Amino acid sequence: MHEHAANTAVGIFFASGSTKATKMIFVTTDGSDECGRFDTSCGLNSHDLASLLRDHFKVQQAMSMDQGGSTTMYVEGEGVDNVVSYAGGGARQVANALFISLV
Repeated sequence: MHEHAANTAVGIFFASGSTKATKMIFVTTDGSDECGRFDTSCGLNSHDLASLLRDHFKVQQAMSMDQGGSTTMYVEGEGVDNVVSYAGGGARQVANALFISLV
């Protein structure tokens, strides 16, 4: 059994029979570093996150981005100060990030 915590992931959709991505989805799930390691009522573990992306959102490929207190999603023009989701007591510094710009 894996730890339940906040998570961030990205899923990709492809056109039928194509290798060209047609759509992406970004997902964050709530959780807290204060949750018990196996507390299933708080956040998702990596297996449950993969199942959510595959079974509910029907993505063809996905990647987990981070887990725990560094889980943050920023969307320009959305949420309070553009942060739409973060774990723990507030946003904290992270070592890396994925930035997407629509052109």
